[in-house]
Amino acid sequence: MNDVELPRIDRRTALKWIATASASLVLAPRWTTAAEGGTGEGARLVNATGYGTDPNLVKVYNPGDCWPLTLAASQRHLVAALCDVIIPADAKSPSASAVGVHDFIDEWISAPYPTNVDDRKVILDGLTKNWRYPGWRVTWAVGPRRVIEGVVSAGSFLDGGGSRPLQRKAIELLAPTAAMAETKAIHQTFGKKRAKLLNGLRDLGLTVDLPPEGTFYVWASVEHLPASIRDGMAFFRAALDRQVITVPGEFFDVDPGKRRGGRASRFRRHLRFSFGPAMNKLELALERFKELIAAAS
Repeated sequence: MNDVELPRIDRRTALKWIATASASLVLAPRWTTAAEGGTGEGARLVNATGYGTDPNLVKVYNPGDCWPLTLAASQRHLVAALCDVIIPADAKSPSASAVGVHDFIDEWISAPYPTNVDDRKVILDGLTKNWRYPGWRVTWAVGPRRVIEGVVSAGSFLDGGGSRPLQRKAIELLAPTAAMAETKAIHQTFGKKRAKLLNGLRDLGLTVDLPPEGTFYVWASVEHLPASIRDGMAFFRAALDRQVITVPGEFFDVDPGKRRGGRASRFRRHLRFSFGPAMNKLELALERFKELIAAAS
């Protein structure tokens, strides 16, 4: 969205920050986040292209000398903006981006250590939560497992609006030039994936009554498939055995108070399929569906 190159902090400084943070990780217990199933390991060296011994902190390095940096220019801008939302400038202190926090994050997630590699996925996945998706992910809750479980449970019953700094940043993303560029990119990328999944499911014998026009899901019926997988739950379980996740249609059949008694769901033959994943994942899923249907009786 913005082609202007942000100034970088001295790389020696960024590497010293990494050394300090790494030492802190070793000395302090590693807490469990809501996205993790257990505790992590301390940092240890792993192989990476062009990486040998630890960096020499008295040497001046250029970007990419120690290890390739991860963030593209547009991602650096987004990270810098999010850093400033979390830690804005005030009368006494500069903003996070002014002291190069976004550069430190880029160095941190690019380093070839297990802890850094784990954090890389969290950061990059977090950056996908921008205006085109359900919301911005601007913070993470970290703490003991029982505390995080309580936070997650409470969050399910709470709702609220974005903070004022976040809304101000959102205005920039909704500027006509940026919005049109994002819209065209989404149409081009998701249009291809939509066609792949839609045509693939039809070729396999599933019925699509109404093609999607605004979401990245296909609502399809399995009523014409072999008897053993002719309802949503049966197809869901069979696909799960082949490591493909779908969502049975009856999960979307709202029945407050279970007032329908023993009547079967009107969506028992349907499933929801997502074309959000990458194209190669969709192709793999369709191939596994084909094998599943061929093996069904």
